[in-house]
Amino acid sequence: MKNFFEKFLGALAAAWEKLIDFPLPGKLQNLVPSEKSTEFELASFPLLGWLAGAVISGCAVLVSWIFNTYVGAFIFALLAWLFMTLRDSGRGDGAVTVLVASRLPEDSIPWRIVVPVAAEILKFALLMMIFCRGNAMILAVILGGAFAMEAILAADAEFDPPLLDNSSEAKNKLWIMLGVLGGISFIIDHFTTVVATLVFIVTWRQFAIRAEKNGLNVGQISFAGSVMSWILLISMGIVI
Repeated sequence: MKNFFEKFLGALAAAWEKLIDFPLPGKLQNLVPSEKSTEFELASFPLLGWLAGAVISGCAVLVSWIFNTYVGAFIFALLAWLFMTLRDSGRGDGAVTVLVASRLPEDSIPWRIVVPVAAEILKFALLMMIFCRGNAMILAVILGGAFAMEAILAADAEFDPPLLDNSSEAKNKLWIMLGVLGGISFIIDHFTTVVATLVFIVTWRQFAIRAEKNGLNVGQISFAGSVMSWILLISMGIVI
């Protein structure tokens, strides 16, 4: 059991190294295994996102108990915004906003400046709205879904050598983890989890079709995670 626990902690640390640009705190860096990948690493991707969202939500809820809802909402939005934006040094948001700006008519409005600024304001506003509605744990679903998207696409993509251990055992552990996290999320909020699952399936299918036709590189997999987080955030912020 101890060996299993150590392997899973190592897989979480390795997932952090791949998904998040800012370094692991202190001695936690020593948990990263020396080998390239383990069978638990795929499963640790969505778990890492879910835990990050849960920790941020828990901290903000605690602040709201001590002070008030609006202070908690601000702390929640600030922490979540920082994590979602800086976890890849802003590359994901940059790619998404450039794509959106390129689709807009080129008039006198400098869309490549306006869209990124508006997107970050929108993200902050949606996060505050989510918290004020009492749905802070939605962040765990959003981040878990974004990281799960990257894990699934990385497992199915054809890289030589593979980015991650994409053996049948590793994939089975990924789907088990998604089932467990989905079950926990469903217990916390039935409707939100169902909507998020449907949104995830539709979005994942679009990227899977693209991958089958043209393949995916590392940058596109990261981009898919960012798109997933944006779609879930907008869906949860507006629909829920």
